[in-house]
Parts: sequence; structure tokens; C-alpha cells
Amino acid sequence: MACMLTVATSAVQGGKEPDNMFLVGLDKPLKQFPFPKLPFAYKDMEPLIDADTMKIHYATLFKNHTTDLNNFIKKWKASGDDKTLAETSLVNMWRNAEKIPENQQEEFYRNAGGYLNHLLYFATMSPPKTNKGKTIPATFQKVIDRSFYNVSDLQSKMIEMAEEDIFGSGWIFLVRAGGYADGDYLTLMVSRDEMSPLTNPKTTPVVALDVWEHAYLKKYGLNRREYFDNWWNTIDWGKAEQIFNWWRKVEGYTEKVEL
Repeated sequence: MACMLTVATSAVQGGKEPDNMFLVGLDKPLKQFPFPKLPFAYKDMEPLIDADTMKIHYATLFKNHTTDLNNFIKKWKASGDDKTLAETSLVNMWRNAEKIPENQQEEFYRNAGGYLNHLLYFATMSPPKTNKGKTIPATFQKVIDRSFYNVSDLQSKMIEMAEEDIFGSGWIFLVRAGGYADGDYLTLMVSRDEMSPLTNPKTTPVVALDVWEHAYLKKYGLNRREYFDNWWNTIDWGKAEQIFNWWRKVEGYTEKVEL
């Protein structure tokens, strides 16, 4: 029988859950990757996303990814392979994924990607009736406007990707592209299956759109466009800006004037 780990439900054992469920210390070594509490009830996302889909997506799929990742790391540390990287943060593991023992890489991508991507997916959601982040914060709006023509252009480009660039399962990410002389930019990336933008050394994920069928099939059938339009209205741009600024802090960003 496979060994099962007890999944932590708090980012810090005995501590307070962070306001944003993505900010659970992924930039630091963790003894165990947490399964953060969803900050709303499953039914609260209706009519945009049905309660049954939310429950399956969070309480089954995301929880399984969390358990599988913890079991994978435990197995990796107990193996005869080089485990130095396994003792570091999840962010650092992704940044150096090519150094993971070859016989461990596929399992890492599946488990660590499934965990990280779903964590981000839920972290930027707020229920439609209480979403205070529908208006984009002014500072984050400036970054969007310098990266795209405007938010409508960003939205239309994501729609195009959802309809044309993914024929199977995968994700569309709004990512921070750092390291430029005049400041940060945002751009869009597509990943197949459970790959993460962290494989690119200059990008960090900020918002994640899940286009695996489990995210929309029950309510929307094969109508990805309707799913996208409703998912878009779940985005809490205040939470997205928190994640954007967290990546800046993690990577030692020096404030520049955002044009």
C-alpha cells in the first residue's frame, strides 16, 4: 500500500493562514507543502462556476496534487539520487528543473506543476457577489497598459489563446516578465499539461486560467468561450497585484518608474 502523507491545512504550522492563499512560502524550503483553505464556499462562485465543479476541482484534484507532491518529495529525498535540490524551495526546484535526476523529472513536472498551477488558479478568485477586486488597482493598471494596449486587449488575447492555441489540456498564464531596464512587463504564456512558466528564468506566473476539461466540462460542455467569459469575472485584481508584488520581492526587484 502506498504511503500517504497528512496534508497540512495551514501555511505555517500553528500559524495564521495568509490573506492570499498563494503566499504560502513557496520561495522557502518547506517540510511539507500546505493545502491552503479555500477562502470562500463552493456555492459562492455560482453562477459563474457551479458548486459541484468547485468541490471536485479543489477538494479532490488540488488536494490530490498536494498529497502527490509531498509523497514525491519524500520519495526523492529517500532515494539514492542527488537530493540537494529537493531540500530547497519549490520555486528553486522549478528554476533548476533540468538538474532534477532524469528518472524523477516527469513525476516532478506532473506533481509540482499540478500543485503550483491550481494553487494560483484558486488564489486570484473572489465570489461575484463580494468581489472587491473587480476594479484593477491603479498601479497594476499602469503595468497592464504598458504591456498591452489596455485590459480589453489583454482579455481578447487570452480568449484567442483559449480558443486556438490549446487543443488538449493545459493552462494560460498572465506572467510577469522582469529584468528589463525600464521596469516590469506582463505577457501571456501557454503551457501544455502541468508545465509552469517558472521553467523560463525571466517569467513568474501571476494569473492562471485552467483549460483542462475538469475545470469547465460539467457546466459548459465544450464551450470554452463561455467558461472563459465567466472565469474572467472571478478574477480579483487586488489579489493578482499581491502576487505580482510578491514575485518582485522574492526576486529582489528595485522599484522603477512604471511608464
